[in-house]
Amino acid sequence: MNTDFAILFDMNGVVIDDMKYHLEAWQEFVAKRGKTISPEEFDKMLAGRTNLETIKYLVKEDVTPEEAYVLSEEKEELYRKIYAPHMTLLPGLANFINELREHNIPIAVATAAPKENVDLVMDGLNIRHLFNAIVDATQVEHGKPAPDIFLKAAQELNVDPKKCFVFEDSFLGLEAAHRANMKAIGVTTAHIGKELPYTILAIPDFIGMTYQRMVELNS
Repeated sequence: MNTDFAILFDMNGVVIDDMKYHLEAWQEFVAKRGKTISPEEFDKMLAGRTNLETIKYLVKEDVTPEEAYVLSEEKEELYRKIYAPHMTLLPGLANFINELREHNIPIAVATAAPKENVDLVMDGLNIRHLFNAIVDATQVEHGKPAPDIFLKAAQELNVDPKKCFVFEDSFLGLEAAHRANMKAIGVTTAHIGKELPYTILAIPDFIGMTYQRMVELNS
């Protein structure tokens, strides 16, 4: 493989534009418990975190692993029901990935999503074969902003983290990329570019992103 650089994609908000459906599912989930969560609070405090961390924040700090599993399943079933009819790749992504693959660039998905959601997207859109590695929340102990997910993906690709570019849409994800000592490109599905920290570039989608552009960014 060409190891001059590697590409790591977050899934939610990057491979697919689904964060509003996650928010909708969490809002329905907490409403059943007499609580609310605003889009601003979700973006700042929860986007990119694991379900266990989110449930501790939203429901109760001392939740047991067994309780957390049941609650997480409830929320994710809501999400999959809400999002499934809207599933599509971000514009330009398929062409970008195919060009990277033509140049033997290692590519991974690194996401805080549970495996069932990853399977929904990878198999529902028939894109699993496009990635050299897929890392989900079940493979690391800590979600973003901890760097664990991105470091695990680099390990799976057998690439130095310093050689990795991360495409990420969330504040916590960008902090995780920074803590992993990786270069970050912000995807503005949830925020405008100037709001996104630690980025070398901000893009609305992947139209115009090419292998040659990545080579230039890597120089």
